[in-house]
Amino acid sequence: MERLKISALYPEAKGRRVIIMRHGERVDEVDPQWVEKSFKTGKYERYNLNMPLTAPFRAENLIDSKIDWSADPGLSTIGHWTASLMGMKLSKLKVQIDQVFCSPAMRCVQTASRVIEGYESLPHAVNLKIQIEQGLYEWGYGRGYPLPRFVEPKLLAEGGTPIDIYYKSAISSNDISPEETYADFNRRSFNVMDAIVKQMFRKSSALIVTHAPLFDAFNLFIGKSPKNLEDWCTRVQRTPHLFMITYEETRKGKWCPIKPPIGTFCHAENGKFSYKMLKKL
Repeated sequence: MERLKISALYPEAKGRRVIIMRHGERVDEVDPQWVEKSFKTGKYERYNLNMPLTAPFRAENLIDSKIDWSADPGLSTIGHWTASLMGMKLSKLKVQIDQVFCSPAMRCVQTASRVIEGYESLPHAVNLKIQIEQGLYEWGYGRGYPLPRFVEPKLLAEGGTPIDIYYKSAISSNDISPEETYADFNRRSFNVMDAIVKQMFRKSSALIVTHAPLFDAFNLFIGKSPKNLEDWCTRVQRTPHLFMITYEETRKGKWCPIKPPIGTFCHAENGKFSYKMLKKL
């Protein structure tokens, strides 16, 4: 792979660089009942333009497929579009990306795929593949819920998603307990970042697409203490979609946060309105 040439638009990395990005807008945030409404005829029907264009069966029968989509939702139309725009902007800024690591959650995989699509839409020679890392999945808050049945990397690749099917996850999903405590989650966060950094070569840059709960993971990796749970929850709830943070290695083993290439993607709320309301005016 030929590395993207760096310009003054975004400073060239002095050492290794990590860009952590939250996934885009989830379809279940648009309508929590989207699965029941979309599959009520036995096949997927798009009833709202912000619903995904397609939602193929993920199991042999409708019931299990609906369970899978409910437990592991993908992006809304806006989520797909804005993720692609982020990729295009990263490309225009000549932001170096050599590897893409991603949570196995569908919303993260779709975000990473759209970012790559936008990043590679401008003329330069890159061929990025998504490396699915189970350890990047979010914390279940110790509620005892089992992990969703994620789509296998091979099936994602067969469907056209740019997946590195040869990548072996550093942390197995079997090692993520439904009863995982906050302390357990912090240990996992440290371990997954440690594993990712060890795979990076000198002056390389990795994009990590994950969930809001993982945004403190790199602070733990560089030796900072975990936040108390209340403060941590507040920060998680305030993390916007597609928000990114960036860390750079200034000298071997020493990392510091730097200004991310793109700020928060802001857009206004656009709620539902029924024409029947006009009759009441």
